[in-house]
Amino acid sequence: MKKYIFFLLLLFCISCHEPKEIFEPHVKNNTNYSIAILIGHESRYKYVKDTILYGDFEQYVIELIKPNENSSLYYTLINKELSQTDTLSLFITNEDLFYSNSWNDICEKYLILCRYDLSGRDIQHLNYIISYPPSPEMRTMHIYPSYDEILERCENKEN
Repeated sequence: MKKYIFFLLLLFCISCHEPKEIFEPHVKNNTNYSIAILIGHESRYKYVKDTILYGDFEQYVIELIKPNENSSLYYTLINKELSQTDTLSLFITNEDLFYSNSWNDICEKYLILCRYDLSGRDIQHLNYIISYPPSPEMRTMHIYPSYDEILERCENKEN
């Protein structure tokens, strides 16, 4: 009887446990200024090219990244969940600009440097390291403004 219960318990545990690959993307700030990354609390948030920031400040996770540093987003995602939504949107702005403006101004004036809409596949392709400014591997990914425009802005800002 004990063997039977043990076997059923083992079978139940095995069938309930669905292995999920958990990953944690990182952002590498390759500039000489600090940036702020804004991430929606839910990985299911999707954006289209012209969508602006919305809602309350509390709807976003803010991660500050110093110049030339690599930082975890502290936002653990599960592959299966990201694949279902297929998009993680990251809004990137200058830290000084972020702190010197009201949330209302940031939303209304769209005071961001760029936005990345990355699929789980994109993030895996980047080995979970998302660069700002974008790396050459990101040229064909959904980033706004375009890859070339972002690089031009960064060059102008650093000169």
